[in-house]
Parts: sequence; C-alpha cells; structure tokens
Amino acid sequence: MNKVLSSFRFQSVQATLCHFSRGLLGSFDGNVRQASLYCQEAVARQLEECPTLHGRYDRYNGIHVDLEQLDVRSQRGFSTILRASLCQWLAEKRCAAWLQVRIENSSLIAEAAKFGFRFHHAEGSTAMLYMWLRTDECKIHPFATHQVGVAGCVVNSETSQVLVVKDKGQPHPLWKFPGGVADLGEDIGTTAEREILEETGLETEFKGILAFRQQHNQPGTFGRSDLFFVCHMSPLTFDLRPCEVEIAECQWMDLDELEQTGLLSAMTHHVLEMVRYGLRNGFRRVNIACEDRPSIYRGKRYQVYSRPIKSSKGPSADCMHDIVDASIDKLLS
Repeated sequence: MNKVLSSFRFQSVQATLCHFSRGLLGSFDGNVRQASLYCQEAVARQLEECPTLHGRYDRYNGIHVDLEQLDVRSQRGFSTILRASLCQWLAEKRCAAWLQVRIENSSLIAEAAKFGFRFHHAEGSTAMLYMWLRTDECKIHPFATHQVGVAGCVVNSETSQVLVVKDKGQPHPLWKFPGGVADLGEDIGTTAEREILEETGLETEFKGILAFRQQHNQPGTFGRSDLFFVCHMSPLTFDLRPCEVEIAECQWMDLDELEQTGLLSAMTHHVLEMVRYGLRNGFRRVNIACEDRPSIYRGKRYQVYSRPIKSSKGPSADCMHDIVDASIDKLLS
C-alpha cells in the first residue's frame, strides 16, 4: 500500500488528500508507516462494504465510467462510491480514470473535483472528466488541439479562371475561395465539395491539395490552433447559385484580374501562384493527391496524402502500395 500512498503525493491529487484522508486514513500526523497500515485496512473495508463504479478499460490501462449508471440520492452518496472506486483503481494500478457526466447530473462534477478530477472536454449535453492516477507526469493530452478548415479552389482549365466569393458581414471583404470548417469525421475533399455547394451552388470534384497552413491562436477558436487546407477542385456544374445568407458576391475571375483587385490575402495569392504553375505544367506536379488505404485497425481505412511518384528502383510506388494493402488485408482477415 506504500504505492497507494505515493499516488497521493503528487500535484493532481494533493487537493484530494485533504478530503480523501479524512474518511479513509484519519489523522496520521505525518507518520507514513502508520498511515500505510490504516490505509491498507481502510481500503479493504471500503471495498468490501461500499459499491464501486463499473466501466470499460482502455488500451492505456485507464478506466472509463459513465455516471449515468449511478442511482444515488445525494452528492455525499456519490462521494462515498467515488472514494471506494479510487481505492480500487489505485490498488489495481490503473493509469487514469475518466468520468462521463450528463448535464442533468452536473452537480456531481463539483464532488469529483474535490478528489482531483479535471475537465478534459465537453460537447452537447456531456462533459468528460479525468484524473491521472500515477505518480509520474500526466500523459493525457489536451482535447482537440486544432480545428480543420478547408477551402476549394475551383479551376476552369479551359478558361484559366477560378471561382471566388466575398463573405457577407465583413467590414473589409476580400476575394477568397469558398470553404469552411470540416465536420466531425469528414474527409478533407468531402468538406471542400460540401462547402462549395453550400456557398455557390456548384457541384465539384476533389482533385488534390494545393497548399495548407498552420496558424496558432486563431481568433474565434477558443485558444486552439488552426489547420487550413486549400484544395484543387474541378467543376462539374457551372450554374452559380450563391448562398443569400453568407455570400455577398460570387463569380469566376481570370487570375490576372483577381490579383489586380488587390483584395487578396497572402494565402490566396500563394495559391494563385500554384494554380498558374499547374495550368502551365500540369497539376500532377502541384497537387498533393489522396489515396484510400486500409488501417492497421480492423475494419477501418484512412486517406493518405502525398505527391504521386514513380520509384527508380524496383516496382512502382503504386505497385508497392498494392502489395502492402494486400498484406494488411490478409493480416486482418
């Protein structure tokens, strides 16, 4: 049980010790050996006499508990159950504990905080709390360090024009490519196709990524960083039907005409240079292409983005991809 006591002697649980020790250890006046004996006996009694929380274990030796399972009539009753559960998890040498709390049970959050639980993230009507149970530095990463924005540069190769819009409600609107924030679980190319359709009425096809940037402390992202991808898109329709709520202007423009307006961001100017090069030399030399590949996780796939190449030695890169894919499929079957 010395390891249990050592688990109490780090910052994330120091607040817990004052609260936890009253009911579990009593007053031990700095006598760690005596406290260890009290703790050992108290833990045994606590686990025998008090119900504990049940949950699922993750691959990192953590436990995830949905507090909807609780049927307690008071915060004090929850504290008793949580105290006993922490004893059990510490004895089992769990790394972390996670509590999922519905908004209607939000009064339980304050009680969990007394034991050292902290917010990890919240969404909709659910909050997720966590507590690091080991004595070393917490290995849990912050939630959602970035948001993903996607814009689509629709290029008409026959006329050498691109589709641009101006947003409504901007004091100094610039010409930009239609786009927005990716939905959860949405691929980059799908986001570009959806946003272009919503903002301009055009149906398009994703061809590749022209460029992307990373920006920290992006305004309006609550302290998160921003990844912004600009995609090369090919038009499938040409009838412009701009969104009346979001878009002030929407039109096809020649590259020179667009640059002469001076109403461009540095990112838009950079992408136009990429488009010029692609129109002259072929977009295969410019686009970062996308390929769908099987994941090492059973039943899942992912998209890999890279410049298409041909290997100078042995089979082509495409052929090697096929060999690897076949091997993974065989492994997972």
